[in-house]
Amino acid sequence: MTRPKYTELLERIREEEQEDYGDGLCAPADDQAIRSLADRAKERLGAGVPAPYLDFLRVVNGLDFGGILLYAAGRTPVPGLDDGFIEDLVQANEDIRETGDFDGFIMLGESSRVYYGYLVAEDRYVSLTDMEQYEEEAEDFDELMCMLLRLAL
Repeated sequence: MTRPKYTELLERIREEEQEDYGDGLCAPADDQAIRSLADRAKERLGAGVPAPYLDFLRVVNGLDFGGILLYAAGRTPVPGLDDGFIEDLVQANEDIRETGDFDGFIMLGESSRVYYGYLVAEDRYVSLTDMEQYEEEAEDFDELMCMLLRLAL
């Protein structure tokens, strides 16, 4: 299997975090956390989490860097911050759905006023504003992640 391109950018972020703050990134999610997330998403959101995102969580369980927040498999402490947490993907999606008509999406993360998600019925990755307007579309998960991580760097 080919290594996703975004992993190189993630390594740069890991190095910056280590150099600037003495802390790395969140530890990978374990298999139990991944299974729990997948089950909770199907039950509470009515759709599965895209497999490439689950693979991302096996590398780093959420990310809060450079204004980009990527949700975790469960509420996860931010390394180096006593009171900082990365939000659980399912809870974040439930909260987002209360603010608009985002039922067909699994939101993977956010920055400022933009959400990054997976449009389930159309099997595509998009960024959209909180006004439900498409900003950009990514060809696949790897492209979406590269776009986001480059923004953060």
